[in-house]
Amino acid sequence: MGDQQRIVQRQVRTLFRRHPWTLPLVTTARRMGPQECAWGETALRVIAEADIAPADRGWVLQLVNGYVRGAAVPVADRAPDPAAIERSGRRPNCR
Repeated sequence: MGDQQRIVQRQVRTLFRRHPWTLPLVTTARRMGPQECAWGETALRVIAEADIAPADRGWVLQLVNGYVRGAAVPVADRAPDPAAIERSGRRPNCR
């Protein structure tokens, strides 16, 4: 794995650790928003720099995402219930 791939992996893992409530948002069926599409395109560019065949890049992206999400599950298990956050009136800080 190259340096850029490690950076992407760390960034995703850091996101899930800082905002564990986001894990259910990416592990359930939903439509992708523009930011997620942009992130996917960036990740695919990083994967392309690893000299992976174009036909395999989507699979590699899914593999990395699946691995990072799976590694983040124990963190998400400690996350507050989204309904409780909603009831509290607080809004998650996504920065």
